[in-house]
Amino acid sequence: MEKKKISLNNLLENDVSLRIISIILAVITWFVLSVTYFPKIQKNIVDVPVTLSLDNNSFAEKGLSPINFKDTKVEVTITGPNYEIGNYSKSDLTATVNVDTVTKAGTYDLNIEVKSNHSADDCDIVSVYPNKIPVTFDAVITNEVPITVNAPNISAKDGFVLQEINVSPSSIKLEGSQSQIDKIVRGVVKIDDKKTIDTDYSASSEKITFYDKDDNEVEVDPSAYSETKYQIECAVYKKKTLNIEVGFSDCPKNFDIKSLPFKQSVSSIEVLTPNLSSDNKQTITVGNISLSAVNLESAYTFDIPLSAGEINQSGVDKVFVTFNPKGYSSVEFTIENSQINIKNSPLNKEVTLETQKISKVLLYGPSDIISKINAKDLSGEIDLSSNAVANGSYSKEVIITAKDYNNVWCFGKYEASVTVSDPQTDDEKKSDSTNS
Repeated sequence: MEKKKISLNNLLENDVSLRIISIILAVITWFVLSVTYFPKIQKNIVDVPVTLSLDNNSFAEKGLSPINFKDTKVEVTITGPNYEIGNYSKSDLTATVNVDTVTKAGTYDLNIEVKSNHSADDCDIVSVYPNKIPVTFDAVITNEVPITVNAPNISAKDGFVLQEINVSPSSIKLEGSQSQIDKIVRGVVKIDDKKTIDTDYSASSEKITFYDKDDNEVEVDPSAYSETKYQIECAVYKKKTLNIEVGFSDCPKNFDIKSLPFKQSVSSIEVLTPNLSSDNKQTITVGNISLSAVNLESAYTFDIPLSAGEINQSGVDKVFVTFNPKGYSSVEFTIENSQINIKNSPLNKEVTLETQKISKVLLYGPSDIISKINAKDLSGEIDLSSNAVANGSYSKEVIITAKDYNNVWCFGKYEASVTVSDPQTDDEKKSDSTNS
């Protein structure tokens, strides 16, 4: 087979071949010129990012961390052969912080070091701007502090009290430099709403300020905490006057309680109530005193009860009741069984009062009234309405009163014996009559 001969003329006449030869010659020419006429160039590269490696053990072993390191970019001037660095950009350089001098907690001006990412290139670093960066190193701690609320422009209407202002969350976790976090004792959320309220009120805020134990403000980097919104609840209570009364039991129907010479240590107190629909005034009875237990030397103590959630504003939680014996006296009487009446006797039963008389009946009252009363003014009553109706003998309480007087009372308890039996038949009555 005969081989084809390729001549230079044929190549030059071929368009594709001509283009390839042109490119090769251009590259060779550029290389020769770069080496011969421009052996080295100087170039500025901007916005080279600076990194601080957290994997560096020189400070990690000391329990330190960089606290305030922020993204930083530098301008770098380099020199080198044009054919090697001519196309360099910021991605061809690495800028790092030299932490070799970090030995303990504190703030350091650390050198920024730059190098080429291509170790084979002949690239020299001429300058770096800025060439230092301030970095604070400290132990990183976590601390939780309470949150309070500052609401200077929220108040309650007349007759109401802004009792509580609560915030959620009620505490916040801070993580950061020990030298800073250790100073903080509380966070304060401020709301700027202007309100005069007579009902509960809700608001929200994104403002929080931190303070030390001396109420000095402490600046905290927002990266130290995650909370960004705080819910505030204002609780309004109503002012209320609580009038206090003491009751008396076992009183005769016509007895005038106001005539008793008793004294209360307190007649009213001021309270705050969460029940906003409650009346401004309310009367309560703290306890009852049995009139038959009052001998003018008696003294009683009662707790003042409050409804759920109410707050006593007066500082008084007990009522003391005493009696003034001045102008009062007592006298003893004996009453006959003819002065005792039995009511509510059981049907179809016969009730017999066995007690003949009740002696040492002690009567109290105003001295001028006591001096007028005699035993005939007294009467007794036995009520069988709530008692068993079976046949038998019973000891029952006798209520003794002076019904014509509304300001005297008997002290003590008195009893009489009664017998309940079936009624006698006519034959039994005749037999009794014959025997007698």
